[in-house]
Amino acid sequence: MKIINLLPWRESKRKQHQQRFIAMFFAALFFGYSISHLLNSTLAIEVSTQQQRVAYLQGKIDDYRRQIRELSSTKLSCSL
Repeated sequence: MKIINLLPWRESKRKQHQQRFIAMFFAALFFGYSISHLLNSTLAIEVSTQQQRVAYLQGKIDDYRRQIRELSSTKLSCSL
């Protein structure tokens, strides 16, 4: 009866699995980084847009307050 040595076959399979695991790990790492970078960019754009809206509204509020002060001062000077 011949003895068949399966150790080299097992070792090559183990090495293939390890290489595939490393490749998949780095692919998942790259994919995760890409997704997080995309989300970060999207959120940065949203924050910038919201800040522009707030600045616009704050400018309008300041204009209205100035107009109210002008009207109040005009109203007071007319009533005297």
